[in-house]
Amino acid sequence: DLFQEQLEISQAKGDVEAQCKSLNSVALLYKMQGSLNMSISFAQNAVSLSANRPRLLTKNLVTLSKLYLLRGQHNDARTALQRAYDTQTDAQTDSQYCVLVNELGGASLKCGYVNSALQLFSKLSDLAQDNQLFNFEMNSLAGYGKINLQNGNYVRAKEYFESAISICKERRLTKEEFYQQLSLSRVLCALRQYEDAHSALVSAGELLPNKPNLSQDDRNMLAELSCGFGDLSLAKGDYTDALEHFKEQRNLLVGEEQIRETGSMVLC
Repeated sequence: DLFQEQLEISQAKGDVEAQCKSLNSVALLYKMQGSLNMSISFAQNAVSLSANRPRLLTKNLVTLSKLYLLRGQHNDARTALQRAYDTQTDAQTDSQYCVLVNELGGASLKCGYVNSALQLFSKLSDLAQDNQLFNFEMNSLAGYGKINLQNGNYVRAKEYFESAISICKERRLTKEEFYQQLSLSRVLCALRQYEDAHSALVSAGELLPNKPNLSQDDRNMLAELSCGFGDLSLAKGDYTDALEHFKEQRNLLVGEEQIRETGSMVLC
């Protein structure tokens, strides 16, 4: 009701930026409730509203793309990010542009456009080094790691993820380190270094917030950790243990995400 009131006030004033902020806030609420259809609908409205404002449009398209990724709509996510990218200029070097390059690189990789992803992560690395944006240097290393993991170059992928983790530790990027530890565990599983993979997952777990009331984002991170332990158990052939981890993962999720991730249990 509060966001609806804010939306009506901003509409009356003709304040497009405030309207988009309200629409994306509602989209976030629906996302937290597990209703991605409604969440995407509000985010799409924000995109339509900002069509003639390139910088605001870019921000809204990145938000929409993340919702598409949550639903597994990788091609739609890449299309949204490519649209945002096409409106940019090469002269841009700010952090929002770096976020866009990083997101498009990740979406391109998920859609199988490996060469495109490689070019984007290379561009991100140059931007990060030229402008001393250390967080994005970590993102570019993680991107190279994902490319090598997908191509089966596991030893090289391991080196990239370890380098990304070093930057995370140095810059105290706790949430980012959590995801890099998960990625490292996948590589170590592929290398059949199961004890090291388990250690990486334990390290990731130690980075999670220790508080009684977890937000849905916290629960989603816990779910990803459970999935990591499940994948490790699968790789070792311990199917009973894997099933328990995948059950934990499902129970931590809500709505459509829970339905989608049940597939891991069926596979198991």
